[in-house]
Amino acid sequence: MSVTINHQTNSVEPSSGDLSIGGSGNVSINNEAIVDGDVTIDNRNRLRFADVGVDKALIGTHTGTRLYMGSEGTNSDPRIRFDGQATQAAIEPTLPSGSTGSGASGYLNLGSSTAGFKDLYLDGGVYLGGTGSANLLDDYETGTWTPVLTTGTASSQNFTYTKIGRAVHLTGYMHSLSGWPTSGIQQISGLPFTGAGNYQMWQLWHGGTSSAPTGLQATTYLADSSSQLQLRPEFGNPDDFNEFSVSLTYITNQ
Repeated sequence: MSVTINHQTNSVEPSSGDLSIGGSGNVSINNEAIVDGDVTIDNRNRLRFADVGVDKALIGTHTGTRLYMGSEGTNSDPRIRFDGQATQAAIEPTLPSGSTGSGASGYLNLGSSTAGFKDLYLDGGVYLGGTGSANLLDDYETGTWTPVLTTGTASSQNFTYTKIGRAVHLTGYMHSLSGWPTSGIQQISGLPFTGAGNYQMWQLWHGGTSSAPTGLQATTYLADSSSQLQLRPEFGNPDDFNEFSVSLTYITNQ
């Protein structure tokens, strides 16, 4: 049973007036539940927050599967929706104008220029500038790698890599080479990632400049699906080749 206390007639009547006390313990004024002055539960089961009577924010549900919350005041105020459907589990921005079941792109920032988040941990990737597969960045890492010469040794070496998506950028330097082959191809293995199934080639100059080399000129290439660099001398004396530096980028399928 529900009853109403009518402030005009000072009487207790069946529920139809200002203050209603329901049989289940619900209390409402004009069909809206009052929790505390500026906190109400309206007749759509939305929890509303106000400041001195002015609506500021709300929490509600849509179709029973989506919890949404956000600012309140105009139809352009953005909100966050937590989609609980098994096939669409997501946190999405939405707008109260129209159906709150429709998402709205480009309305909310994550952090700001003066208040950024710290670390972001992702098991998947991030889509940048679009939603197509070409916009998916699913890997970024840095590290070191140790080149292994097929012929000869080096007394000092320091090599690093940076991988962004499928692009791997290698940098490094070794010197005091000995036992370098006087002819044929020098192989350098130990690349951090295997090259993609396509031939990739670069030009390497040792000493001088590209327009006036004073030492050995070599072509560096990465064969199909290989993790070995191939250095092929073009001219000059390989015996003069006592150092090796590299700065190149190749593509991997990993």
